Amino acid sequence: MHKINLLLILTLILCFLDSNTDAYKILVLFPFIAKSHWLLFEYLIEELLEHGHEVTAITSFKPDRGLTLNGHENYTEVLIEPPFDRKKMVSLTSFYERKDHSHIESLLNIYNIGLATAKYGLESKNVQKMIKGHDASFDIIVTEQFMQESWLMFAYKYKVPVVALNTFGYSDAYDRIYGYYTPWSIVPHHLLPYTDEMNFIERYHNALLCLTDWILRSFYHYPEQQKLIDRYFIPHIKQNSTEILPDIYELERKVALIMINSHVALDHPRPSMPNIINVGGIHLRPTKPLPRDLREFIEGARHGVIYFSFGSSIQGADMPKHLQLAFINVFKNLPQRILWKWEGEIPTNIPDNVLIWKWFPQHDILAHPNIVLFITHGGLFSLQESLFNGIPMFIIPFFNDQFKNAERSTREGYALTQKVHELNEKILMETIVELINNKKYIERAKEVQEIFKDNLMDPMDKAIYWIEYVAKHKKA
Repeated sequence: MHKINLLLILTLILCFLDSNTDAYKILVLFPFIAKSHWLLFEYLIEELLEHGHEVTAITSFKPDRGLTLNGHENYTEVLIEPPFDRKKMVSLTSFYERKDHSHIESLLNIYNIGLATAKYGLESKNVQKMIKGHDASFDIIVTEQFMQESWLMFAYKYKVPVVALNTFGYSDAYDRIYGYYTPWSIVPHHLLPYTDEMNFIERYHNALLCLTDWILRSFYHYPEQQKLIDRYFIPHIKQNSTEILPDIYELERKVALIMINSHVALDHPRPSMPNIINVGGIHLRPTKPLPRDLREFIEGARHGVIYFSFGSSIQGADMPKHLQLAFINVFKNLPQRILWKWEGEIPTNIPDNVLIWKWFPQHDILAHPNIVLFITHGGLFSLQESLFNGIPMFIIPFFNDQFKNAERSTREGYALTQKVHELNEKILMETIVELINNKKYIERAKEVQEIFKDNLMDPMDKAIYWIEYVAKHKKA
């Protein structure tokens, strides 16, 4: 009897040891300030914790209350405090008033905010402690690949491989990391709405913008990122190293794997490298039950519900008064009910068919069968969530890739788009009525939905597999 008990105890111990053999210590780097990007990382971190890994995250965001990160024994956060104030660099109100946009200006904005947030994070007290400290150790780094290349110096400090996750989609800069040069004749720049079948003028425009992007990255962005390394890392690393320290280019070349928030249902065909992996839809988790009052509002709508949100960056309170009034007048004359995400002081005279909240569980709402239309800014995450649920879109873009997303979605037949400065009651009403009453838009959205959901491997499972693979083998 004692022998049986002893064997049972030994078996349990061996099972426990085996289950923890492949548990890794993971450092997540997220100095950027986009809440929507961080939500993707939250879901990824939660999944890593469920696989038994220990995760330390450098971020400006505290965990969402609905996630298991809160109080998890294997999760440690290193907060960048206070959070970077984006409004010091970008006037969000001006996006409503802008009549045109420059792709070069968009590139400069992306590089500048990347540099600013990288510098701000490195200066923070908690991050400085990590840079100067020598006690911590990790097996792998997972970082957002969004214009903060100086942070790759953490990989040299801890002597670990890096897996990067790009939330923005493809860029030919990632091809160049691995020695491949993207053919500009068939691959459009990530800010342009062109297809892989460009005419001569489009190819010329594309080549010009790609060349400009390469010049800005090579002669402005990378040198500035190198200055951040020299200022914030080198003085502390040199004290403990006689090696020749890597520069920004070598650090980037040593990134083992890049995961791209891209999917064949939403992107044009393009050549790529084997260590660039598509994980588009990684943030699309199983839906959760809606709060009772929200569910009753949606299910009580006889003619369906329109969901209206401009994402986490464009605030409702920044909307000009005349545009607020135009939306209100249109909404009160629609038979549908409207869910309107709004931050700040709520406008007066809100119709009875409109429910305004500061935050909505967007993916859970779009999954409800009573949703008939999504009014959106056209951000990539919103686009993916809408198509994953087969919902047509009215896209009103504001900056960066949103214009490309809007034009492509219109061309593909599951959306219509309008410029924000051209909006009035007539245009709003005509566009909304067309999208709801003409069934070709929802039929096309359902077609794309089928392709989007038909994956050989779940995007989250794919991401976890490759992170664990790189941690185990120290390379891809």
